[in-house]
Amino acid sequence: MFNVDETTVDKEESGVWATWRGSQFLIASSGAMKFQRLFQRLQRPHRKAIDKNDLDPSVQVRLMATAMSQALILDWKDVVDSKGEQVPFSQDTAFKVLSKNSEFRDFISEFATEISNFVTEEKEELGKSVEKSSDGKPSSEAA
Repeated sequence: MFNVDETTVDKEESGVWATWRGSQFLIASSGAMKFQRLFQRLQRPHRKAIDKNDLDPSVQVRLMATAMSQALILDWKDVVDSKGEQVPFSQDTAFKVLSKNSEFRDFISEFATEISNFVTEEKEELGKSVEKSSDGKPSSEAA
């Protein structure tokens, strides 16, 4: 049942961990206000080209990589370079990777836009709240 008092804002802003190619990424929601405000601000100088559907694709990638590296990817673990050495998280490094790797960019974008990734606690709580009757069925089915 939908509860109008529940919110997903905390998880959307603080992010959740996701695994991709053996590495972990702390990803905020694309619905988070920080991302929305930043992306809007980055697009502002290009509004005319965007409205005419004439924005250069390389500029689109740069804008998206900037917004994603500053507001969607919050941290990472087990990310390595070509030598197999750990790469610490930084917004600059995230921007470089996002700019060059469309598959990674797509993964982050798809994860960040899927709202169900940010409501897992609610699902877990709902599962815990279902009481079982003596025959092992949920109490709503026992009768």
